[in-house]
Parts: sequence; structure tokens; C-alpha cells
Amino acid sequence: MVEAKTVNLYEADLGEFHLMMKLGDSELIIEAEHLMNASLFKLSITNEHTAKLSIHLFTDIGELYPALIDAIEQKSPSTTINIDENGKISYKLELLVGSVKLDKRFEIKLEEQKLNQNDKMLRMIEKLTKKVLDQEKIIKFLKEKISGKFMVSFSSDSICEM
Repeated sequence: MVEAKTVNLYEADLGEFHLMMKLGDSELIIEAEHLMNASLFKLSITNEHTAKLSIHLFTDIGELYPALIDAIEQKSPSTTINIDENGKISYKLELLVGSVKLDKRFEIKLEEQKLNQNDKMLRMIEKLTKKVLDQEKIIKFLKEKISGKFMVSFSSDSICEM
């Protein structure tokens, strides 16, 4: 019998990086690609390493994954997250216990994936091509919206709103 695996995928931009997180049954894979120079960083985290990595804030990847997403999406002013140029993710949680403010911080050091120049260039070209295609779709959508809302009068070369 084949066991079905559950995979959650999350992608977002964080600082100068495009971040992708994949949560599986037994590991959380975090991948970060620099938006300008295509540097690639990656790390696989298992349940066994989560508590130590997060200074015991989270017990497993099932807790860590949504906490990272909430910080990236700025759902709470008490959490912040960023990534530096070396692929080090910094997570900060501010807790207020009575009148005492506690700062809990931990870092996740992603490992740089060595890519040759050709692979880097191919990744950058693929990214740029995707962005151009996305922009073309937006332009097409906007042209269709405009043509439905405005009527062009060719005799006077003016645009009249309908």
C-alpha cells in the first residue's frame, strides 16, 4: 500500500528574496532565491531539530511553518522576520508578560546552493520571462477593461466614457 503524503506549499517575497516553504509529513523545506543575483539558499528541517532551532518556542514543524507564514504576512505586530544576504532568516517574537517585555529570537541559517554561472543565468532568464508574461496578461486585462468602459470615436480622435 502506498502512503499518501501531505504537502503544503507557501511562497512569498521577503526582503530581497523569493521564499518558498514546503511542509511535508516529516520535513519543512525552506528555499530562498535572491531576486537580483539568483543566489539560492536551502534547508530541510525535521521535527527532531525544530525545538533546538527555535530555542524551544516551537516543538515541531507543524507549529513552526504557520508561525513563519504569520510573521512574513505581518499578521501580528509582536513578530518580525527578515533574511540577510547570506541566507540567514531571523525570527523575533516580543512577549508581554504583565509589565515585562520578553524578546525571543532565533535564526535559521539556510545553506547556499552552489550554482554555476550558466545555471544562475538560466534561472534569471526564466524569472524575467515569467515576469514579462505576467505583465502581458495584466496589460491585456486592462485593455479589455478599458475597451468595455470607454468608446473610442475615430472621427474626432477622442475617448468618450460610456
